[in-house]
Amino acid sequence: MTSDAEGVLASLRSRFAPNVVLLMGGHPITRNEEPHMKPLFYLNRTHVIERLDEVLSPLDWSDEYFQAGSATVCKLSIRIGDTWYSKSDASGDTDIGGEKGAATGALKRAASKWGVGSYLYKVDNDEYLPGFYVGDRGPFFTTEAKESASRLLWDDWFLSNDPSAMALLGLCKGCTSEEDIKKLLDSNSEIVKNIAKNENMLDVFKRTLKRYKGALNKEKN
Repeated sequence: MTSDAEGVLASLRSRFAPNVVLLMGGHPITRNEEPHMKPLFYLNRTHVIERLDEVLSPLDWSDEYFQAGSATVCKLSIRIGDTWYSKSDASGDTDIGGEKGAATGALKRAASKWGVGSYLYKVDNDEYLPGFYVGDRGPFFTTEAKESASRLLWDDWFLSNDPSAMALLGLCKGCTSEEDIKKLLDSNSEIVKNIAKNENMLDVFKRTLKRYKGALNKEKN
């Protein structure tokens, strides 16, 4: 349990083990007459509560719910020292959970404002992955697409252990040509050398660069 403000916020923001993060598809499009979706990552309500309990203790956070039109609002309060602080967010009823689903969604959104799972909104998920329909149900991700999405999540988790590598890749993603990427890597040769010292990190770095270069080629075509 952490007591200082910076420590609390850093602990709330820390990444979850990739194997507990859940996957769903969003922003569906049709490509080659097949459905494709962006991989979107989210957390189970239980893991959000566990994180709050672990960082703060059950007595140092509270959640309150109220209606605002058709939306359910969660006011999530945490205590740091002797002071309580609050953040709120809302969610509408879900197809499956109804009002209970709305309360769960509101809690997770409010928790993300405190940093719990907020990194999941920033996982590098620009690529659309293939899916399929079952009758009038779906689309669902293919097995291969699920594996690709899982790899994105594990790569992000691995890169988070090397802020320099992650920052350099962020700059590479903003490049508009492969030549610009090469120049950027050449001008940051020391960082690249350090990355090369770790074989696993180097594999992740190369795989991510390959994905960025592939996206550039798609834009040209």
